[in-house]
Amino acid sequence: MWGALTKGESVTNADGERITPDMCIGPSTPPAAFLLIDCPDTTYLDYLINSKDFDLSKYEEGGQSINLRVVVHRLGNGVLEDPRYREWMRLFGSETQHLIANERYSSNQVVFTSPAYYQLCLSELDDQIFRLPHESANPEMSLSDLTDLPPKTDYLRPGMSLAMTQPKGLEYSPSPLAQDKYHPLLVERERGTFVSPIHDLYEEVRKDVTERPEVMDEMPGGDVVLTTLGTGSVVPSKYRNVSSTLVQIPNYGTIMLDCGEGTWGQMARHFGPNLESILRDLRCIFISHIPGDHHIGLSKMLIKRREICPDEPIHLIVNDATLQYLQEFHQLCDIGLNLSTTKVIRCNDIFWKSTREEILNGSNKESVLSLEADLGLESIQTVRVIHRSQSFGIVVRHRSGWSLVFSGDTMPCKDLITAGQGATVLVHEATMADEEQDQARAKAHSTFSQALDVGERMNAKNVVLTHFSQRYPKAPVLPGATHISYSPSPSPSDTVFHSGGTPNVALAFDCASMRIDQLWKMHRYQEVLAKTFEDPVDAEDDEGPVETVMGIEDANEGKYKKGRKGEVVKTKKGKGKQ
Repeated sequence: MWGALTKGESVTNADGERITPDMCIGPSTPPAAFLLIDCPDTTYLDYLINSKDFDLSKYEEGGQSINLRVVVHRLGNGVLEDPRYREWMRLFGSETQHLIANERYSSNQVVFTSPAYYQLCLSELDDQIFRLPHESANPEMSLSDLTDLPPKTDYLRPGMSLAMTQPKGLEYSPSPLAQDKYHPLLVERERGTFVSPIHDLYEEVRKDVTERPEVMDEMPGGDVVLTTLGTGSVVPSKYRNVSSTLVQIPNYGTIMLDCGEGTWGQMARHFGPNLESILRDLRCIFISHIPGDHHIGLSKMLIKRREICPDEPIHLIVNDATLQYLQEFHQLCDIGLNLSTTKVIRCNDIFWKSTREEILNGSNKESVLSLEADLGLESIQTVRVIHRSQSFGIVVRHRSGWSLVFSGDTMPCKDLITAGQGATVLVHEATMADEEQDQARAKAHSTFSQALDVGERMNAKNVVLTHFSQRYPKAPVLPGATHISYSPSPSPSDTVFHSGGTPNVALAFDCASMRIDQLWKMHRYQEVLAKTFEDPVDAEDDEGPVETVMGIEDANEGKYKKGRKGEVVKTKKGKGKQ
């Protein structure tokens, strides 16, 4: 009956009375709408302001015009300052709310406060490895300086809400900052009153690490810094972004190993005011294979490079599928592929089984030679590894005597072990726990123990485990005490490398910066890291009403529940485990 009335139809009730819609339904309200404008720079303005797509009369419903409640403006630098854009904004009328998202006019405050909280705790343990994220609560520029903006204009910030069907103004709903545990503790730290929940254990470990012999000065590559920007797999989660690792080689430049979505944001938070210099030093980006958690951030990285330092050389080592993606993306948005400083090297062009003569006789000879010269490399070679899609690892050997191997996504691979023999550092995926070995085999990934075994068979001196399944969102527990054993009174030779062929083992965490000659510290920190992430303060979710390991769903739908070991299991409406 109600359905018929809402459709404008009359009905007859049980007493035989005829009920018409106007007897019980009020007048309809104009349909509400919002716009999201993404305008990267002023070259788009002529098309935007002359487009007929924003004539709201085109979208009338039932003779009623659209009520445009809000326009969100995602703007590149310089767009809002252009008077043409502000004039176009005023065409929407004085009642439309405008929200500006721009790095100059918006605040740059840490919103993901749970990982920041743990970073703060761990910085008490080691403030060189675990650095606090950079932020700024105050916008760089003020909207009030632009006097001809529409009256209802504000900058976008966390927690804003605007009702689409009610004539209310901007409100602040519970936001990621509503249960913020990070910023109050940051204030305590600045006052000198912050004490970590496991302060005593931190003190014990810090004292023990400080007393170890200093024998690392002459270690080849000791000053090379690994920064693990993203250490999870598939999709970003609450504590781990997807795959990306920076290798900073002092006096030469930087290599990026994979570039998943959100990598630029991770760099901005980690490096803050030094971000541009880090980008200028970036000489090589290696993409192991095509899935999005390894390459989606690449286009953003190249766009920023084109904006900030187009004259600096960059070498892209990619497979054919990734190159095709870049070429097609470049047709939509200039990412600098046509710059003379952008040099593309296909993975097959530097294959490890190729002779030096074969590599230099290839079409990319000049690019390979310039990459080696820029970074001081003896060689850089790719290895085809074992995965469901075409995937490559890479072996980097430096003239000063150190070497680094990156596995990409793979099952244990004999070719990688052979090509990387004697590596100073092996960065290896460890997607699954040992009890998920069948799952790892089915998905062509490695378990924790398998990754460690690869390191031992490679005679690697240090192993950094990364690319964890998001079912282990905090600190995965390594199997077997033999892999994380620690002697409280080490000999000088054991300070850097363990005897007996067992490498130092480091669990990767987002935005941890580790010098190669300090990786033994991460080995020593295993116990305290596990204890830190047992902290009960994080028992409740602080980033909104709903949290899942794999993503966000509506709190009222009941579509997901947490399963064992932190995995997400779909209930009646779903189809199995994530």
